[in-house]
Amino acid sequence: MQPLGRSGSVVLYGRVSSHRQRQEGGLERQLERLREVAGDRPVAGEFFDVASGLSASAKGCGAL
Repeated sequence: MQPLGRSGSVVLYGRVSSHRQRQEGGLERQLERLREVAGDRPVAGEFFDVASGLSASAKGCGAL
């Protein structure tokens, strides 16, 4: 992936702590809200994790 620099693009990142939260729609609600906040700015990528905030194995966050 190319560095974003000052292109005005945004990257979206959502996280839930459990698969249950994901199944209940928590992750999708977060991403929908992030898309709203991004507005007209181009979205360069969307990443997410289903992991505890204390977990060092958050792969989506590492991809940023």
